[in-house]
Amino acid sequence: MKPTTQSTIDPAGEPADDPAFLSAVQEYLGLLEAGKAPDRREYVRRFPDVADALDKCLAGLEAV
Repeated sequence: MKPTTQSTIDPAGEPADDPAFLSAVQEYLGLLEAGKAPDRREYVRRFPDVADALDKCLAGLEAV
């Protein structure tokens, strides 16, 4: 039987150890901190495997 890999879900429901999720969040946050207004929908489309969690997380970042 082939082993499977599962992402760890943090208490907020985000895939805390998924490299695609972490990369997207870090890149998006960097743009926000630089005073840019990135398109959240574009980021969500780029990472379909974590799209739901990513959309929620990025919306939260925008709110802050």
